[in-house]
Amino acid sequence: MRHILTSIFLLSTIQFLYGQTKSDKIQVLILGSYHMGQYENGRDILNSKKQNEVSNIVNQLSLYQPDKIFVESNPENQAGWDIILSNYKKGISPKDTFSLAMETFQLGVKLAEKLNLNRVHTVNYDWPNTQDTIYIPTSNIESAYIKYLKEIYVVAKTVPDKDWYSETLMKTDEEVNEVYRNINKIPLTKTLLLMNTADNRRKMTYVGAMANMDNDPKGIGAEMTNIQVLRNLKIFQNIINRVEKNTKRILIIYGAAHNEPLRNLFEMNPRYEMIELDKYLK
Repeated sequence: MRHILTSIFLLSTIQFLYGQTKSDKIQVLILGSYHMGQYENGRDILNSKKQNEVSNIVNQLSLYQPDKIFVESNPENQAGWDIILSNYKKGISPKDTFSLAMETFQLGVKLAEKLNLNRVHTVNYDWPNTQDTIYIPTSNIESAYIKYLKEIYVVAKTVPDKDWYSETLMKTDEEVNEVYRNINKIPLTKTLLLMNTADNRRKMTYVGAMANMDNDPKGIGAEMTNIQVLRNLKIFQNIINRVEKNTKRILIIYGAAHNEPLRNLFEMNPRYEMIELDKYLK
């Protein structure tokens, strides 16, 4: 009898701990998007039809109730986006078309305003500009990395474009671009759902980074891929550095090519739980 009671107690304890662990995980939803302000065929985001679609998407995402929204803009732009959000809460939209059309504003700022959040968090990381002779590296590590990049780029420039393109890359790149070519032809929600399918996420990761290793020109395929990998690692680091103890749900609005790498990093971390986009976006 004692053994039975002990077993029941242990089972209950395990179930309790598992339940606690699951409930304590921070939920993560990633919305991969095209850069609405950068594509000429995406500027129609400002017409009345697309604006109605944006409102519908924002309403659906609001049901997720994120505590924090992370966007693809560099940390040094944080103050500027804080002002844009503050103004938007007063009914004032950006005057320049580029900022107005960006997904950071159309989805991030509009959702933050609806949920009364105080900011969209700018967490992007860009590689150091190896041509900038004025820029002063912030550390010895960054200085060494700039030197490393310069040496790789010197070799990369000697590789003809055709030597980078394997048959698999050309085929996959065409499949990915098909989604972008149809931006104006299909509803915005459908476009975003297509960009965020598991198949498209993997294809974009392959095209954007992994394909460098197919032909391995001049033996720098892995090095060129590593540049892309490090960028996503730095973005991931910027995000989790801004997650607080009381954070329960986060939303990441980013270029679709970053979706799969970021997703993989969150999935490997037991602190986080991935939420599928189509649970909210219909």
